[in-house]
Amino acid sequence: MGRRVSRTEALTEVEMGKLERRKFKQLLIAFDAAGAAVGFWLMFYRSPPWPLALVGLLMPLAAAALMIRHPAIWFAPFLPKTRKGVPPIDPLTPHLFFSVVAPPVVLCYKSLVFEHLEDASQLPLLSLVVAVPLMLAGTLFMLPRRSFRRWWGYAGALVVLGVCVAIYAPSLVLGLNRLLDNSSPVVYQTAVASKQQVPGSKGSARYYLMLNGWVRRPEGYSSDVPWYVYNRVSEGAWVTVYHHSGRLGIPWFAFSVNGYRF
Repeated sequence: MGRRVSRTEALTEVEMGKLERRKFKQLLIAFDAAGAAVGFWLMFYRSPPWPLALVGLLMPLAAAALMIRHPAIWFAPFLPKTRKGVPPIDPLTPHLFFSVVAPPVVLCYKSLVFEHLEDASQLPLLSLVVAVPLMLAGTLFMLPRRSFRRWWGYAGALVVLGVCVAIYAPSLVLGLNRLLDNSSPVVYQTAVASKQQVPGSKGSARYYLMLNGWVRRPEGYSSDVPWYVYNRVSEGAWVTVYHHSGRLGIPWFAFSVNGYRF
């Protein structure tokens, strides 16, 4: 016969379980705060340094691994308060929203707005190639689970999954296209044709350099630049153009003028 567990030992095990649960909650809150911090940090860079961009791309995958191990984290809004088979996590546990959404949203915005893409026609197809397996994997993972509140629980979870995948796929494609691009750039020379300052709302402004054309872009190019570059560059200044082929076949280019790269 097995040893009988005393009341004191049983209460100790319960308290230990509560302690572990509290520590796990704190870990999730810290992880989600780190995701928010990475997204906020990325906002300060027009072209984020590759270590920070890599962290931003990997953070949603780490959050997904936590969700797979503990499904109640992400799908907390769709879970009942208590149900057999639900992992021992309070449904009010943070569901890692910022760590999943913040870094990819900022990276996607930076890539589409500030990254100089010569031809983005392949981006939708490559994003679809990435999004379909992620969506299928997430759907197959959710279907066997019995912890949703009827059909609308599945529908809501699929909507959340679809939005996250739609944001993450182009971020991942553009990030890998640039981070893994080890080809030698083709260098061209052009000059600043003119400068333009466009007033914005609440006293803000956007600054543009109008560049003369070069071999790959004979019609010229207008580039949004930071204010400190705008103020230190004069019309007629020489600009170096670095043309990259892109690891995934999406060509992009970068500029350098007076030691400033943009």
